[in-house]
Amino acid sequence: MKSNKEKRQKSLRRVGSFLLAAMLMFSSTATAFAFDKDTVLQESTKIFTKQTTKQLADEGMVLLENEQKDAETGEGNGVPVLPLSKGSVVSVFGVGQNKWSTGSFYDGLDENFIDIMEGLEASEDLEINEDLRNWYNDVTKDEAIPEEILQQAVEHSDVALIVFYRKNGEGSEGKATQGGYYLTDDELAMVDSVNQTFDKTIVVFNTGYTVDMQWVKDKHIDASIWAGLPGNEGGNALADILTGAVNPSGKLVDTYAKSWEDYPSSSHWADSDGTDEEGNPIVYYTDDIYVGYRYFETFDVPVTYEFGYGLSYTDFTWSDYKLSSDGSGTMTATVQVENTGDVAGKDVVELYFSYPTDNDSMDGVDVPAIQLLGYGKTDLLEPGESQEVSISFDYSDLALYNETASAYYLYAGVYRIKFGHSVRDITGEKTFICNATQATENVGHYMVPQEPIDVLEGTGAEETFEAEFGNIERRYDEDADSTNAGALCTEETAVPVDAESMEENTKGYSLNEVASGKISLDTFVDDLTLVELAAMCSGCPDVENFGKPTLNGEPVMEVNTLTDRQVTGRTAGITERDIYGMTMADRQETIGYYNESPWGDGVGSCGFQVYPSSTVIASSWNQELVEQYGESIGRECKDGGIDFFLAPSMNIHRNPMGGRNSEYFSEDPVISGYSGAAVVRGVQSNGIGATLKHFACNNQETNRQQVNEFVSERALREIYLKGYEIATKDAKPWGIMTSYNKINGAYSPENYDMLQKIVRNEWGFDGVFMTDWGHTADINRSFAAGNNLWMASISNFDAFYQDILDGILPLDIVKQNVKETLNIVLRSQYYADIEPEEPEEPEEEEVDKTLLNKVIDYAEEQQQAEDYNDVIEDVKAGFEKALQEAKVVQANRKSQRRGCAQELD
Repeated sequence: MKSNKEKRQKSLRRVGSFLLAAMLMFSSTATAFAFDKDTVLQESTKIFTKQTTKQLADEGMVLLENEQKDAETGEGNGVPVLPLSKGSVVSVFGVGQNKWSTGSFYDGLDENFIDIMEGLEASEDLEINEDLRNWYNDVTKDEAIPEEILQQAVEHSDVALIVFYRKNGEGSEGKATQGGYYLTDDELAMVDSVNQTFDKTIVVFNTGYTVDMQWVKDKHIDASIWAGLPGNEGGNALADILTGAVNPSGKLVDTYAKSWEDYPSSSHWADSDGTDEEGNPIVYYTDDIYVGYRYFETFDVPVTYEFGYGLSYTDFTWSDYKLSSDGSGTMTATVQVENTGDVAGKDVVELYFSYPTDNDSMDGVDVPAIQLLGYGKTDLLEPGESQEVSISFDYSDLALYNETASAYYLYAGVYRIKFGHSVRDITGEKTFICNATQATENVGHYMVPQEPIDVLEGTGAEETFEAEFGNIERRYDEDADSTNAGALCTEETAVPVDAESMEENTKGYSLNEVASGKISLDTFVDDLTLVELAAMCSGCPDVENFGKPTLNGEPVMEVNTLTDRQVTGRTAGITERDIYGMTMADRQETIGYYNESPWGDGVGSCGFQVYPSSTVIASSWNQELVEQYGESIGRECKDGGIDFFLAPSMNIHRNPMGGRNSEYFSEDPVISGYSGAAVVRGVQSNGIGATLKHFACNNQETNRQQVNEFVSERALREIYLKGYEIATKDAKPWGIMTSYNKINGAYSPENYDMLQKIVRNEWGFDGVFMTDWGHTADINRSFAAGNNLWMASISNFDAFYQDILDGILPLDIVKQNVKETLNIVLRSQYYADIEPEEPEEPEEEEVDKTLLNKVIDYAEEQQQAEDYNDVIEDVKAGFEKALQEAKVVQANRKSQRRGCAQELD
């Protein structure tokens, strides 16, 4: 008899040979869907995406200052600097004019890219000081401007415009130093020389993250615009705002503090807290729930510009504040907005709330002073025109997470609903009373930290906080484990899988049969061979530095997609089974192909639009427009053969220096959640999948693959998971990509509490979880936690397959993960045209004749037993009938066997 080891080796050889042969065949049941791999974007798509990009930049830029001031005293004269009068000559200062950034990974490679100077030069209402422009062609560093250059500029222009550029990105953190968060001494000298020479000075910030702007106040700058990273149309949008062709309507989605040190996360940022027992760097989230404006407003910390702030060229008056309830848990706040100024414009209504101030009724729980609840934006209102803005919310949106009870509570007391132009400019208030404290949702103690987190330790508000609430340490458990490692088997407990039997008994079902309704997905998954199941757990990459998985040196999947261009990644494709490999495209601001660029060497965006960064998009405060952006991305994906858009990115701006802040929406989870949901709805309206990422707490780039972040249950629930929760529940994304970091000791893809207990069980997520590319987490623990796809591919596929074969990673876990992946694959364009079929009739289970004979023999023995005649008559009759029917079945089986034998003869 062969040993288990010999059987496994034979099975490996056979399944490897089988799958390789299968890959070389075309399925006889191929779908009717056709796609021209050389198709370019449709003209209608190009027009739509360009309009969308321009509108996003128009509404996402924020006007910060707009009054002519004395450069020495700061005294304003009440006269706005913007919009500029027609024919104004502009002198542009700063090397930022030559570094203008769209915000894309493919910055400046797109043929449609319009930088600031191109936008200004194209404007019919402005003229550019060309002498100064030419002088800057040879300038590489900002410093005090030579006197003769200044004199030429002031004599030949009406206004000075200074451009500052800052940008971080993936893998690089911002620096809280001069040249990063702060201006350098040379940059400040340049500002002084210009501002003291010109009567009118405008500053434009082309920045991907929050930077110091206190100097704008201190130096009495006349006008200032935050342009962010505004996409391909940013230059045109800025020119239109400067001239008044567009009235700015953006609002800040972050707090601009007076200094970096004022942010409560700055005392525990990046690698500031040592290492854990495994040598991984630690960060304690001591700012807890007091992120961004929640901190500054609760503890009355002065700021430069508050959350939600932004100016307009017109005036708006609000009236008729109302708050109503539908009686079933939903409330609606309404306000009448009237344009009482001289030019057309859009206004944003920001709805906030505050908890009851009677702390006794809230069990002494600490709470932020104010929180965003919702928001709405008007249409373009002409002078004198008005519009009612309505914002709805549920009672449960006001609940806070009680760590002791592991439940969300709505506490008794008076809740104040506040209507504001910003978090510090509240113009109206309504109240409602909650008569009794109640739990709105009972959940569980998940993702519990193993170490105490000293709330607000190291911040300027620490003493104030402790004076009111004491030295609060959030709930922790030294023995907490968020993984599902216990579901894995050891060599002693594992039960090996009979892969050879799985291969021999497969019926060769096609996924097309599932798409048509002929068979169930469960039936299809049960029919897959072991190597096919293992292959479906891996991505199938194109990019050279991510190799395709192999078993015994042979490939276990193929590229079976709608485009032959290299993309970010794909799901596994198995032609024999009609399993289509879904194509994935990365990048937040554009769709990127990796192997071609029509207008430059190397990586390029290949004709797709470059949109503004997520922070600019959120700064529009316009959910309809953000959904239009998602629709625009979805149309490009559909034209280009892309199935899965790997965005939106959803993490929180915990600190201004976060390297990928420009990819994320805001410091606030509510606007992040609503923005993310809008993007998902827009993308998926085209039959294209959207992916929330990087889940969760990917709030820094420093040691992002090793950092262990300790975060309280409450901060996770109310801040860092909240945006994902809103987007998941509201928009039902196809995918969620996990992050590289650890959260309370568990790598994100290993975090069973997060993926299964919270996201699938509580939020109802029915999509696919995938790792970020090239993860360092434990692969078996990740699949045990419910992570469905390992991206870009499983590099050591032989070892992974062997662990499944040996029973270390249980087969039922693998099957469930594959089922969840295929459930999403079936939503792709590839299966859209498959005609429905009648489901197969289930086969009759063949009667076990040996068992039937034993049952009849036993029944006859009981019939002859002495005590048989003592039973109740109807029971006796039933027994006799059942015995007779069993004998009939037995006779029929014998007859069928004789008949088959005669036919075979």
